Amino acid sequence: MAAPSITAPSSTTSCAVSEQRLDSSASVCVSTSNLSPSRSQTRLLPGSSRTVVLLRSPSSSSDRYLETLVANHYDVVHLPVLEFVFLEAQLLGFLVCLSSRLHLVMGCIFTSSQALRAWQRVRSQASFPADLVCLYSRPCYVVGQATARLARTIGFVDVRGEHSGSARVLGDLLVDQCTVDRSLVDEVSSPGYIFICAEGRRDDLPQIVTEAGIKLYECVGYRTRSLSVDCKELADLVPCTVVFYSPSGVKAFPVCSECDHDRLGAVVGGRACCAPKLSEPVHSSGDSECALCLLASDGVQIVAIGPTTAAALKDANLLVAATCSQPTPTALLDALRSLQPE
Repeated sequence: MAAPSITAPSSTTSCAVSEQRLDSSASVCVSTSNLSPSRSQTRLLPGSSRTVVLLRSPSSSSDRYLETLVANHYDVVHLPVLEFVFLEAQLLGFLVCLSSRLHLVMGCIFTSSQALRAWQRVRSQASFPADLVCLYSRPCYVVGQATARLARTIGFVDVRGEHSGSARVLGDLLVDQCTVDRSLVDEVSSPGYIFICAEGRRDDLPQIVTEAGIKLYECVGYRTRSLSVDCKELADLVPCTVVFYSPSGVKAFPVCSECDHDRLGAVVGGRACCAPKLSEPVHSSGDSECALCLLASDGVQIVAIGPTTAAALKDANLLVAATCSQPTPTALLDALRSLQPE
């Protein structure tokens, strides 16, 4: 991984990403509240109790997470652990087929910004069916404020669910608001909602919606791939708080082959066993660490962006210090403050 760049906070801070992928192998970006606007360095800042590692790439435009945390005197490090690959041909084919049955489509469901970006990429193609424009005036269900803002930017007018903190909560909201005749759910010509999702998506929302008798027209619009985590760079940031944004991000931290898996999997005092917490090293070599061990160390506090991510972290035997009430910058700030009362 290239040496991290350190820049002063501003209204727009970003790392370069490839044209075909987002959150790809961009350099680690560090923004701190105590650097002058003209100062730029290529060394990693030492970790402190005010260091927050966001496991994502900064937004290409104004990054609200960065702005909120830097304004409150946190040193922010962006560490991308995922890249998103968009399945444009598959999604376009799905929408073309559905364009002749738009009278059956009640609205759309997007549980992440990446699902909307998949739609956006297909929308820009010449072969995108013009008839689909009618969907912009129908209900558009989303999870979180960031997804809601993007939906409105794209052109959806009736955006709902922006205060839902998870797909499960959104599913309950949709069921409460849906007026479709649910006795027709098993019919080929029954009305329903377009659901664009990730490959390997969780079953929470589909289960809630279909069990309530509402049909989903589902298509996988993108998949995630894990990027390698540089253990040394992560170790240099300890002590710090690490923020996970999705269950896929948790999977980006596999146990390395040198770890004693049985001992790493055991839970001691609510945390996974790891090198800094044992009388003997977890690793057979004794002089290396994997990223999962670092996450379980005393110098790291873990924050989950929502309950689904928190559940994935707990499944990985990692202690979650705080879970955001909403997937928003303000809720993240509140979670961080709960760990470091002023």
